Amino acid sequence: MTDQPEVTAKQQLDLIWDYIKGFHAVHLIAIGAELGLFEAISEADDGVNSDKISQNLGLHGPYVDIWCKTACAYTLIHIDEAGHLRLSAHMDQLLADKQSPRYIADYAIAAAGFFTDDLRRYPEFFKSGEVFSFQEHGSDFSAQIGTMIAGFHKLIAYKLLPSVDGIATCLGAG
Repeated sequence: MTDQPEVTAKQQLDLIWDYIKGFHAVHLIAIGAELGLFEAISEADDGVNSDKISQNLGLHGPYVDIWCKTACAYTLIHIDEAGHLRLSAHMDQLLADKQSPRYIADYAIAAAGFFTDDLRRYPEFFKSGEVFSFQEHGSDFSAQIGTMIAGFHKLIAYKLLPSVDGIATCLGAG
């Protein structure tokens, strides 16, 4: 006997579709970050259209247009009253400002690249028991991880440490 409410097949299907949409969103974010699309939208004070972005970045216009429409569907960007693309609320610090401690686009890049490559090999590892260690990934992987977690240092130093009782006194005492 269980006290859990009955779950329908449709609810489970919707759940799986949400996971698939999330997978696509991660790849969309990675593409936007790698190509500088989020930064280009963020830097356009008066907004911008996809044609201007593709011209400025030297990218294929129809692909940039589809990327922008998809990013709108995922609410990462929106179209303002004048028809210009803008980042949605807080997306500047999350996806465009590499100095922000909240910048997370590098995580999407790692997930779409290195993590995906690893996950593709998991069935093989399940069969063989092989281990592919962090160190075996190489210098590009290590550099990406370093870039990915760089903002956490600021978060720890300026947000978490000051909230620890007695830390200022302890550090001040030398």
